[in-house]
Amino acid sequence: MPSSRNTLRRTALGQSRLGQNFLIDRNIARRIVAAAAIEPGDEVLEIGPGRGALTRLLVERASKVVAVELDEALAADLQVRMGDGYALTVVQQDALEFDPAVYFDGPFKLVANLPYYVATPLVRRYLAPHRTPSEMVVMMQREVANNMTASPGKMGLLSVMVQLHASAKTLFSVPPKAFRPRPKVASAVVKLKPYPEPAIPVGDTDMVSLALIALLPLASVLLENRCTTASGEGLLQFSDLVTSACSLWLVSNGNIEGSRRPATLSIDEW
Repeated sequence: MPSSRNTLRRTALGQSRLGQNFLIDRNIARRIVAAAAIEPGDEVLEIGPGRGALTRLLVERASKVVAVELDEALAADLQVRMGDGYALTVVQQDALEFDPAVYFDGPFKLVANLPYYVATPLVRRYLAPHRTPSEMVVMMQREVANNMTASPGKMGLLSVMVQLHASAKTLFSVPPKAFRPRPKVASAVVKLKPYPEPAIPVGDTDMVSLALIALLPLASVLLENRCTTASGEGLLQFSDLVTSACSLWLVSNGNIEGSRRPATLSIDEW
């Protein structure tokens, strides 16, 4: 069994190599796990367990926990410390390449302290069909959380694309002192509840993304003007969906005015 000194050395190595900020505040860890409302029989996917601040709470509540850790040393240490006596499987792999279907036959919840640099692509990946959890409780950079859960008037590409697939709510903020090493920015915990069916057909996701890219970059530009610009840039030729998105102010029977700004549209209007 590795000594505590070796474990700390390996942990420090993982910390410096991957830029991880480890959660050390036990109260925050308890609040995150409580937000996931884990019941007996629930199966949980944890991404980026690090030193196991969330893992040790998850394995006490869930019938099965699969922890995906990119850092080889941290994964090995977690397996040694917590692998016996619990229904815990530690997978040393990039979470962006992990396939939940290999480890879960049915519904599962995702709970994670996400590395800042990978939070957005991970959330979008796990909102995709065939790998969608029943719900997600994830911690990320507060700025990203605010963008993801934004309401009409402040919505951008990330908030629209996420909220087309799931309800999104910021639960609480987490100060830098809750981590070691301390990050330079605050964090926040977000709860995402995927819809049984996405608001848009799966095959149209790319085209909707194109429409959003055309409409949202200049939030201060009026919808009618932005659509004219998109048309001039040749974006309307690619899809009827893009054409429809850019023509909302024409086809909405007056419900959406040309004086509206793209960022003010609600998810239902999109």
